[in-house]
Amino acid sequence: MGAECRFTTPSVASLSLYHFSMQEPVFRTSQPKSPLPGDVNVDPRHPRIMVETAFLASTSALLWILNFYFPIGPLFRMMFALPTAIAYLRWGKRAGWMTAIVAALLLGVLMGPPRGLLFFIPYGLLGVLLGGLWRAKAS
Repeated sequence: MGAECRFTTPSVASLSLYHFSMQEPVFRTSQPKSPLPGDVNVDPRHPRIMVETAFLASTSALLWILNFYFPIGPLFRMMFALPTAIAYLRWGKRAGWMTAIVAALLLGVLMGPPRGLLFFIPYGLLGVLLGGLWRAKAS
């Protein structure tokens, strides 16, 4: 009917970490490597990408909240789009959009939907655009 599959129990000698002759280890860890920024064939749902996206989104939301309560000036506002641009630059289009949207949703939950939109329209879109242009090496 098809290929036969046999399951065998390992012997006590094969359960040791190394054979007695110091050859390759019996147990090999087959964990995938953590992706590096700029890797082309990376699953976009990899935990490292999602965690960095979440941290960068919360950073941009925190910067916006700080400026809302303690207005420092226009120079501080230039940094609102940087975390979104960094996410786009490191992990691509999906991560950049996720950072902008999550930051807007976070601000919408913490400060109300109008504040989330006030962040997303100028700074979220600007961060995605900036990251895309930096990644394309546009001058």
